Amino acid sequence: CVRAQTDLEHTLGESASLGAAGVVLWGEMKFAKSKQQCILLKNYIHNTLGPFVQSLRSNTQSCSVQRCHSNGRCIRRRAGAGHWLSLASAPSSDPFEGDGSTSSKYFHRYFLCQCYSGWTGPECCRKEEEI
Repeated sequence: CVRAQTDLEHTLGESASLGAAGVVLWGEMKFAKSKQQCILLKNYIHNTLGPFVQSLRSNTQSCSVQRCHSNGRCIRRRAGAGHWLSLASAPSSDPFEGDGSTSSKYFHRYFLCQCYSGWTGPECCRKEEEI
């Protein structure tokens, strides 16, 4: 089943905003049963899924760099709050956001860091002491 943009935000975007390191996508073989189905799937990947994933990846990397010094991944401060990394660059009606661009303010306001192994601190900027 081909997913709409909103479905992508609620699945992939939600997963990324909760700190998922990756996702697995799967489907049924009926997507490859005919040339027409293959063309539809190819178009969906090139026109919808691919651009969404590229934008999401860019936003998660930006948050990691700006918020976690590239030593961790961003996770939503409040799990059910609805702030998504997938929408970090979307125009916003929130006056805090200014022009709505992906910003350090947005990341600091709505996300925390989950440090990668070997790093610690609220912004993952301290190396863990080895025991």
